[in-house]
Amino acid sequence: MQSDKPVVPCQAGPGPLVAQHCLKQYGPLIGLGALICLVFNQAVHFDFLMWDDNIHIIYNYHLQPPFWHWPKILWIFGFDTSLRFEPVTWLGHLLICSLFAMNPGAYHFCLIALHFINSVLVYKLCVRVLN
Repeated sequence: MQSDKPVVPCQAGPGPLVAQHCLKQYGPLIGLGALICLVFNQAVHFDFLMWDDNIHIIYNYHLQPPFWHWPKILWIFGFDTSLRFEPVTWLGHLLICSLFAMNPGAYHFCLIALHFINSVLVYKLCVRVLN
């Protein structure tokens, strides 16, 4: 007689089949996370670069306190001096700057976390498309 309970994948239960299923489902993501940490972990100790960080972050008036007021929000959703429309980038910079000030390690950590999230999304997309 079968149980009417739905089977939840990776829920703790008896038998090696559950562990094998969990490893098959989440093993590549754990490996991907470990690889990203291995490659990028040293970046949290780096300083800002003077290629474009000085223009976009360090000396940018819009990323200086006070952080969240209307002129800055309006500037974010307008075009900057290079005529690029990138509100998500500027919102990210403003959020990181308001949380961690001008700490380059925090900037790098947040960007590594975003790379990890994007890698997971691309992996999930590839699994869905290729299966």
